[in-house]
Amino acid sequence: FVKIFVNFVVKTKNMIKSNQLVINIGWLHTEVNVFFDKDINSCLRQLVNDYPWLIEYDDSDPCTTGMTIVDDIHPSDCFIFIKDDDSEPAILDTIIHECFHACFGILDAHGINLTVDSNEVGAYFNAYLVKQITTFYNDYRINLIDTKGKT
Repeated sequence: FVKIFVNFVVKTKNMIKSNQLVINIGWLHTEVNVFFDKDINSCLRQLVNDYPWLIEYDDSDPCTTGMTIVDDIHPSDCFIFIKDDDSEPAILDTIIHECFHACFGILDAHGINLTVDSNEVGAYFNAYLVKQITTFYNDYRINLIDTKGKT
């Protein structure tokens, strides 16, 4: 059994938007940046000024419902993009799927290989990310609906 200590921090930098969640994974010195947007590529392009290396990943299919980027050269930054708009809200399956990619990629970039003996680390890490992201998403959607309902 492995205990994972994770610090949850929501940043307040200028780049933070209402559709963005930043989770600080303290024990790995990594930030998981999660974005909910109707256009994943457009959202990614807005980050290129701060993270020029992201331009390499600007080729997702417009029908893609999610994308996760963990770069071995930049393991301190992870980006999860989840497609979300009124006609096609994000679904739990996509969030879980992208969290798995994030967990595997982050651990791998830090030299932690998931095996039969170490897979509990990945399972707890994945569960933590899913919980943080779904909690944020539920609050985000409620606020979005409340905002649109007010005139």
